[in-house]
Amino acid sequence: MSQESSTGLKRPSELADNTSEFRRKDLSALNIHYVNGAIEMFEDTPDFSYNTSLLLRNAKKDQLFFAWEDDSLTEGWNNKERALARYMSNVLLKEIADAEKRERVTDSFVNYLLGVLEFNEYPLSLELKADCYFEVHNKKVTSETDFSIWKGNLSLIIDEDKHLHNVSKSFWWGEYQIAGELLASAFVNHNNHYLQYV
Repeated sequence: MSQESSTGLKRPSELADNTSEFRRKDLSALNIHYVNGAIEMFEDTPDFSYNTSLLLRNAKKDQLFFAWEDDSLTEGWNNKERALARYMSNVLLKEIADAEKRERVTDSFVNYLLGVLEFNEYPLSLELKADCYFEVHNKKVTSETDFSIWKGNLSLIIDEDKHLHNVSKSFWWGEYQIAGELLASAFVNHNNHYLQYV
């Protein structure tokens, strides 16, 4: 794998065309910096309750590995527990498969979880592979987010963790792409909100 050029960008037209191609030089040119935070930075966080039907009765990872092929592990469980066990089993099995299959299976799992948590019910809507973009002068940078939750014309993106097999230290573990996706989502939200008042 070739090393990334350390040369900075001279003009907006040199930005990557898509956030999936973002590298350190793109973030530097856009003056994007990560700062470590803590939960205390969010004032008065609500005490969220969660749906206990998603608990898996203390099943261990090595047991869940075989839940996809052997239903005996989940005998007596409710349907939500059994479905969750099968999704988790499939994710675990695909960890040893090629990268494209891993990502597809993980996306299916995250989509299932978001549906169970009712992010696909009114007044919300769940969209897969939503297109976003941002512009710097005359340069348009596109971005495809895996999951977005919409309420009206505003959205929140969900970026599942990258698989360690798909990313590397030289690409900052996928953080360049995630930063670009966040910027594109914020840009679209700002434009949608701004257009309401123009």
